[in-house]
Amino acid sequence: SGMWFGEFGIIAFIGLFLGLVFVFATGSIISYKQLMEAQEERSRYVVLRDIGVSRSEVRQIVARQMAVIFSLPLIVGICHSTAALFALRNLMGMNILPYCALVVAVYIALYSVYYVFTVRGYVSTVM
Repeated sequence: SGMWFGEFGIIAFIGLFLGLVFVFATGSIISYKQLMEAQEERSRYVVLRDIGVSRSEVRQIVARQMAVIFSLPLIVGICHSTAALFALRNLMGMNILPYCALVVAVYIALYSVYYVFTVRGYVSTVM
């Protein structure tokens, strides 16, 4: 029994580590791509600024756009993981869902940090 929990701990650590690597990689890729697109769309925002759109309105537009772009991969990933976690719960015969909810909360927090920095960078680039 002690050996089984030790092996489970190793597998859990590897799973968490790989999950964090993928979250950082995905967040970085999305953020980088959006910031590069900000360079290309700068002229469109200059036109908006010329017709009187304020910085706060631009921030709202960008925030909504980035919310969709960042939330879709996160939602798909959480749904995909949920199916696997239910299967793992049935296989192990123990309730691991509270721990999984904690991990999902950490992933959402990390994505939120990428989201905030991307919105700020995008707005400062286009303004």
